[in-house]
Amino acid sequence: MVGVLVDLAERGSPVAVRSAAGRAVRGRVAAVGADFVVVREERLGDLIVPLRSLATVRSAPGEPPVVGDRPASLVIALAEVLVELAADRPLVVISAGGEEVRGELRSAGIDVVAVNIASTRHDVVHIAVESIDHVVLLDR
Repeated sequence: MVGVLVDLAERGSPVAVRSAAGRAVRGRVAAVGADFVVVREERLGDLIVPLRSLATVRSAPGEPPVVGDRPASLVIALAEVLVELAADRPLVVISAGGEEVRGELRSAGIDVVAVNIASTRHDVVHIAVESIDHVVLLDR
């Protein structure tokens, strides 16, 4: 799958992606990491989907087939990307365990992220990185 995603990113062709939880988005593959893909959707923002949660990827009708047979030498992992993003405290929607959490990404570590949800009490929700189905970056 990584080879297919790298080919699609290099082409810049439109794709339709669906996560295991059913989140569907149309856009272009903006980045591919060791264990995730980023799809840029013009109105929504960037959708980050861990490869373990990636259900389907469809090329646009009429596009030539993608082989994806090249080995990928990608080393950056989802947890590392979340750590870097947390420094900017972006507004995110994270889907995990059948729940969507919307708020400010406050911190991230190797196995957990903290989201300050939009409420009068500023509650913080901790989410296991391994349980994440997808992340929507609303500030990008």
